[in-house]
Amino acid sequence: MILKNCNMNNQIVNIHIDGQIISSITESVSDKIIKDLDTKHSENTSIDCKGMKTIPGIIDPHVHFRDFNQSSKEDWSTGSISAALGGVTSIIDMPNNDPPLVSISDLQNKRSYAQKSIINYGFHIAATMDNVDQLQSMLSQKDVASVKLFMDATTGNMLIESDRALSKIFDIVGRMSGIISVHAEGKNVQKAMELAKEYKTKLYLCHISRRDEIEYIRQNKTKNVFVEVTPHHLILSKEDVTSQNRPFLSMKPALQTKDDQASLWDAIKDRIVDTLGTDHAPHTIKEKTSQNPPYGVPGVQTMLALMINEVSKNNLTEEDIIRLCCTNPASIFNIDLRGSIKKGNYADIVIYDPDQKIKLKNADIASKCSWTPFDGRMACGMPVYVLINGQLVIENKKINSKRAGMPLEFGGK
Repeated sequence: MILKNCNMNNQIVNIHIDGQIISSITESVSDKIIKDLDTKHSENTSIDCKGMKTIPGIIDPHVHFRDFNQSSKEDWSTGSISAALGGVTSIIDMPNNDPPLVSISDLQNKRSYAQKSIINYGFHIAATMDNVDQLQSMLSQKDVASVKLFMDATTGNMLIESDRALSKIFDIVGRMSGIISVHAEGKNVQKAMELAKEYKTKLYLCHISRRDEIEYIRQNKTKNVFVEVTPHHLILSKEDVTSQNRPFLSMKPALQTKDDQASLWDAIKDRIVDTLGTDHAPHTIKEKTSQNPPYGVPGVQTMLALMINEVSKNNLTEEDIIRLCCTNPASIFNIDLRGSIKKGNYADIVIYDPDQKIKLKNADIASKCSWTPFDGRMACGMPVYVLINGQLVIENKKINSKRAGMPLEFGGK
């Protein structure tokens, strides 16, 4: 396959794909090459990307794809289809679903369910009070990205408050040169960073949302500390919450003030923030309108279009999106051969029209939950074509193939 007239960083190139891999990138391509390809293959072998932008496939390091006992909310098929439609070609799934991922047996079961995914996938495993002795064997698995640690209460009742247990977990992961992904809020952000420094552990701070957290990170961040923010904390605030939408804007961490929100944007500009993660956490409308609505919002389908819209408002650049959503996640989690468009990498590629405005609608959400907290908001740049491992999965904004995903491998194992 050849992607012709690709606008990459304002340079027009042609991307040649052989099977799953990018075989070359050229500034010109002859009609004879395309004709020869058409002779050998019955399917379309070239796509003209003129007038559109081409970026690497988005890597979302923070999703909850549910399934198992929560398949009414989402499963690996619907979650991955929603992701692909939004330009997300790889995800890392969080462990606090039902059942939680806390053992090798749980990991094997989750692998079997994840085979339904049309996008690439990996896993975070959970640290609990009862599985510390298993962390080393679990973290050594090639498809495991990190150990997830819950230092504040959230969905799943996996909170760890014992200083002794926390120290042991940081020590084990640090000695393995692994990563701890942590749900920490307020003063626990400082505590996590101090533990990471003491045990020389790489630390991934999930969904940072407050100015006081950002200011502490700004003053104390080291090369082993990485910061994630979410689109919903960047775009929504407490001021958007009404009595009608309150359940649908309920998440952990909660929405914050406009001042907190401004601090996140400043931290992106100053490169304090390293990644964007959706924290895609779907629940059904029935659950959200119940007496006890669960925390969490979907987001995997809308992130890229929302961020491209911020480019149109001069709050971001395309280079920012690639850094936060492609190259940095690949680098932080050591994901082999992904995160950038270059010879020898897997052909995970997104092609979008930066000028096409769209209104986000609940009816267009492919997630099984069938709603978005951004319903009615304007965005732009929804992907027109998405390739995953060289396979055209999204064509003209519609699903073209449902068999493309493969397990991610996190290097150095």
